Amino acid sequence: MYRLMIVEDEPIERETLKLMIRSNCDDITQIEDVANGFEAIKKCQERIPDIMIIDLNMPGISGLDTIKEVQKIDNNIKILILSAYNRFEFAQEAIKLGVEDFLIKPAKIDDIRRAIGNIIEKMEVATVQNRENTTLAERMEEIRPVLERDCIYAIVYAKESTGISQMLEFLGVKVASGFCFGVTYEKTPRMILNMIKRSFKEMGLLCIGEQFHNMLVFFMLDEKVIEERRREEIGRFVQMLLEERGYQGNNIGVGKIYEHYEDFFQSYTEVISVLKGDSIVEGEFRLYSENKMQKAEQQVDLDKLCRHTIEALKEENEQKLKDLTGWIMGQLIQDKDSMSKIGGLLHQFMTMVFLKLQTSYPDIELPEALFAGQILKLDNLRELDNYCYMQLRMLQQSIVNYRKLNHNLITDRALHCINEQYAGDINLNSVSKDLGISVFYLSKIIKKNTGKNFTDILAEKRLDEASKLLKENKSIKEVTYMVGFNSQNYFTKVFKKYIGCTPREYRQRGGC
Repeated sequence: MYRLMIVEDEPIERETLKLMIRSNCDDITQIEDVANGFEAIKKCQERIPDIMIIDLNMPGISGLDTIKEVQKIDNNIKILILSAYNRFEFAQEAIKLGVEDFLIKPAKIDDIRRAIGNIIEKMEVATVQNRENTTLAERMEEIRPVLERDCIYAIVYAKESTGISQMLEFLGVKVASGFCFGVTYEKTPRMILNMIKRSFKEMGLLCIGEQFHNMLVFFMLDEKVIEERRREEIGRFVQMLLEERGYQGNNIGVGKIYEHYEDFFQSYTEVISVLKGDSIVEGEFRLYSENKMQKAEQQVDLDKLCRHTIEALKEENEQKLKDLTGWIMGQLIQDKDSMSKIGGLLHQFMTMVFLKLQTSYPDIELPEALFAGQILKLDNLRELDNYCYMQLRMLQQSIVNYRKLNHNLITDRALHCINEQYAGDINLNSVSKDLGISVFYLSKIIKKNTGKNFTDILAEKRLDEASKLLKENKSIKEVTYMVGFNSQNYFTKVFKKYIGCTPREYRQRGGC
């Protein structure tokens, strides 16, 4: 509810007004009254009221001067003047100060109630609007990264600029020119992305950016034509910013400035060109220039791409899979007009990956989409990007399933060896040799599938059999050797550790 302050130098009028408001204005829950403007200013510094009813003619400081001082403290306080002075110049000054209403004494209670009601209604409307604006702003901030990513996709992939213009307008960006710059990364890409965008925002520069094709892609935009020198200034600034924040080894490439949306893609390909250079070193900044030797098209090393992909597919990591997809697409993209070429390269690459995987995982089946050649029917890079990710995800899941099945078989065979050979000279080395795998690999699989070490499983099997034999008419020494132990003392020690009592106590009690 709302707090109200009465500023009136006449005690009787002050008390009467307070009583009238308390009896007729339910939305006013707290009423405070002061005798002059000085007290009002002091009280406002301690606690700000929502509404203030103030007289104009007061000793010490006038009502209008009090209003001016109070508004310096908080300009949102709603002012209602209640005064016997109705001169035009007073009303004119009150309007300039943004006073909500001007009532002449003696005012009727209905007029006072109406004036306060109007003020409260106006405050409630403003509160709702502020809340809606805040919610809208919060939602915009939540979806802004998605919009920026879509806008970057549109710039890189779209065939016409209408969609780009609409997205930039929705983001509140007007553009007359722009250029692309890219930043490579090894770790924490989101932190680097947000740091760069935040820095440019604080400088009042228009910049959109997103993690894209295994690098951070930014478009620097301006409402006027960007001067050529700004390219190098931006690149150097980003380089210094990264070094200052402790990010080492991040390469930076900057494309040329263009004045049309449909040409922004060319700036992006120029960034890829300078960042793919054979001689580029860690932490280098490169500015695209037609005067320098630039490779307009790089030869794609599919064998290298395939080897790297297979190694990455063996890891069960969702983010790494997304990064891998971006890296692959970044390697395959050459120019805007080569959709069929990129699709063909991706189809060839995916086929190579599958065939190489089959040598290690023979049960993996060829994805139906790859077999059907659906990739050749896709007509934009976004679809190719999604296709690449989905096929890699399917292959990765096939590897996971194959490993699980294979691991279960290995575990079952190892447990079978323990059950059959527990009474003899069996250990991890002998079982791994029987199965034809390394000791380390066998130990890792058993632990992962059972949650226990090989030694614990063997000990539990031997002690389980020993517990049965101890209930028969056999000596502890006989039992020791029958279940595979070479020492009675060691058998006793292990038995107590796992069972909780010695073999002798176990026999005497008929079990622990």
